[in-house]
Amino acid sequence: MASFESSIDTFENSDTLPAEIYTSEEFLDFERRALFDHEWLCVGLASEIPRPGDWFTKTVNGEPV
Repeated sequence: MASFESSIDTFENSDTLPAEIYTSEEFLDFERRALFDHEWLCVGLASEIPRPGDWFTKTVNGEPV
């Protein structure tokens, strides 16, 4: 339980990320590469392809998958 103590601390004692994290195109590109380029992604459900031979396309972060 000790590891959660900081998450219930008062707002006055909290820290925030730098504003650039939320507005930087460079950081957005980094997050996209770090989060989506190296992991499996669920892009649909089996119910979206009900018959043999059916298919669909999706674009994730500007990349067709």
